[in-house]
Amino acid sequence: MYFHKQQNIFHLTTYYKFFIILFIATSYSSNAQQKQFIPPNTQNPFKVKKLNSNPNIILKPKLSVKKSNQKDSKKIKTNKGSFMLNFEDANEPLSKTVNTKENHQKLALKFNEWFDLNRDHTFELTGNKTDKHNISHYNYQQKYKGFKVYGANVSLHYKEEKATSVNGKIAEFNNLDTTTILTEVQALNNAKSFKKVGGVINEHPIEKLIYKNTVSFSLVYKVRIEASNPFVNSYIYVDAKTGEISMMFH
Repeated sequence: MYFHKQQNIFHLTTYYKFFIILFIATSYSSNAQQKQFIPPNTQNPFKVKKLNSNPNIILKPKLSVKKSNQKDSKKIKTNKGSFMLNFEDANEPLSKTVNTKENHQKLALKFNEWFDLNRDHTFELTGNKTDKHNISHYNYQQKYKGFKVYGANVSLHYKEEKATSVNGKIAEFNNLDTTTILTEVQALNNAKSFKKVGGVINEHPIEKLIYKNTVSFSLVYKVRIEASNPFVNSYIYVDAKTGEISMMFH
């Protein structure tokens, strides 16, 4: 009787140990399956970086913005010397700096600043008139060291004593050598030789001025040749320093 009781206790103990071991093994297996092995120092290739979720933020490319040159606002832009500026145009930077109520003589003193010219350049009033629209026009001739610059004229326009616009053609150069070597007689002879004439019908005053050929500006003699044999009626421009023929006009 006692032996059978001891045997039953042994079997119960064995069963308890079996169930405990089975429970521990099952729990370990379940935890191992839930954990994902990731090698050290390795990023998950399927992991997506979260973007900023704020809908008010807009990503924009960085633009390179060039700062404006303050000097440009005081200078009138030209196209091969020609220009036109409307003082009543609010989009023109220079218009904001000009006192349009100043008379034409005072505004003319600002031409050098507007075109970046040194003090050797001056502007001489050559005429003025008022048209049927009551607009007054003041015409100025550009000079350099006292010599007229061929084709360089500036006109200021006024209405009701207020400047409205300026236009014309300007010669943009500085530090020009005005050394004269040829005399007027030599310039005349060079012009006659160029046209292959022995004598002239009429004599005309010879003018010295600044002229631009196809390359650069230079001081020249403006010589008019009138001849009958052969027939010639032309203006010849002779370089006052080299004696070369710069240009001819009929």
